Amino acid sequence: MKKGFILSFEGGEACGKTTQIKLFKEYLDKKQIDYIALREPGGTEVGESIRNILLHQKVDIDYRTEVLLFNAARAQIVEEKIKPALQQGKLVLMDRFYHSTLAYQGYALGQDVDKLKTLISYATDGLQTDLTLLLNLPSEISYQRKVEENKQDRFEMRGEEYYKKIENAFLEVAKDDPNVKLIDATKTIEEVHQQMVETFEKYYK
Repeated sequence: MKKGFILSFEGGEACGKTTQIKLFKEYLDKKQIDYIALREPGGTEVGESIRNILLHQKVDIDYRTEVLLFNAARAQIVEEKIKPALQQGKLVLMDRFYHSTLAYQGYALGQDVDKLKTLISYATDGLQTDLTLLLNLPSEISYQRKVEENKQDRFEMRGEEYYKKIENAFLEVAKDDPNVKLIDATKTIEEVHQQMVETFEKYYK
């Protein structure tokens, strides 16, 4: 039986997720909450190798191959990292999890979301997040931030229209899962952090 708590951070590109995760770790440390921080894809030796293929290799990857690679990395991190942490009663802090697959490879590309859910359930062995904090940022702001950074991976190079699809896709994900809570990412860094803490404290016991 699961003893710990799975908390994931989600959002489109340049939504401030990295900054907010850093602040949230500081909050968890201050509260003396025992946690492990992981990222998807990645978090294991197998997962990091897959991450390099998915994000940085300049090769044409078929849609189904992409989905299967993400879920292969996911299955590995569930067995190697997440399950042991949960059994120890830890909070598992995920920088992206299966909701990203539903958004990026599902809704945004117009694919069969139900098929993806079946595959995801197999990869996670049925594990689901207890709470997902979704940083909601308008696509025009997201795209402009990425242009200013001038550093894009294979997914981010798909163009401005794709950013709008991602924004809408995550909103669909939120509608479909009551454990996904929207966070207004247009606010200041501290205001966004406060929203996250307040939402987390309502659900974490």
